[in-house]
Amino acid sequence: MRVFTYPSKTAPHKPPHKTTRHEDGSVVCSCKGFYHPGKCWHYKDVRKQFPFSDERWAEILVLVNEAKHHELLQLILSEYPNITREGMAEIIHTVVEWKCEMCGAEKQSPKGLGCTACHDE
Repeated sequence: MRVFTYPSKTAPHKPPHKTTRHEDGSVVCSCKGFYHPGKCWHYKDVRKQFPFSDERWAEILVLVNEAKHHELLQLILSEYPNITREGMAEIIHTVVEWKCEMCGAEKQSPKGLGCTACHDE
């Protein structure tokens, strides 16, 4: 599980919103907008950074490191069957360019509170 905090834009004096990403890839947010689909930008930001579960990330990173592009595309399509060409490009960019915010490691599995480079779990 990884928790992201976002200061409130409308009430900066209040505690920040907490957006939690679980290992299974699910994301929940403490803001009111989360309960109204499509209105929580915190949720969208975390999903954009981490579009897959930890298990899928591990599979994807093996495919990226072994340059198995066809298999990578198939895995992404299996997770997002209605994905657009632009969405596919965005996810591939996220996978290839992912960088741990905590230690700066690249192409590691974003697991737990950091990544497999800085947090063994």
